[in-house]
Amino acid sequence: MLTADVQAAMLLLIAQWYENRSAASVGQSVSSLPFSVAALLQPYRIYGL
Repeated sequence: MLTADVQAAMLLLIAQWYENRSAASVGQSVSSLPFSVAALLQPYRIYGL
């Protein structure tokens, strides 16, 4: 089962991939993960493995 945060992140990422079939450009850097998706998934990250 998925939490609402993870499900929302999945839907945002799938929509972003569908609309922009290349990496998202932010200023001079290129990001493959939109900031909104990263923010939604941040609480589920496991550090130190």
